[in-house]
Amino acid sequence: MIVDISYSVDVEEIPSRLAELFEKDVVKPLQNHDSDLNFFIAQVEGHLSELDDHAIEDTKEKLYKVSLYLSSVQRRLRNIDAILRGYQKCKLGLLEPQPPEQGGEDG
Repeated sequence: MIVDISYSVDVEEIPSRLAELFEKDVVKPLQNHDSDLNFFIAQVEGHLSELDDHAIEDTKEKLYKVSLYLSSVQRRLRNIDAILRGYQKCKLGLLEPQPPEQGGEDG
């Protein structure tokens, strides 16, 4: 299950936080899985030219694995894009300042 979480940071921290997110959740995973992705893609290319029963099942499995991995990267890229859009609006003065959150009172 995928859930959204949020937390507050100072606006000046946003560029460095975005760079950290991009490095940690996009660049490093792509580098770590590059050989796996290339291997799966090469297998799929080979299977597609000779679609026997075994190749079909194996190809479906490989496509599913690649799809899962790429969807997780795409999800993170969408998150980074949304944060970047909000940051841009803030820098352009298009967002109204939000009052600081205060704790609730009992009673």
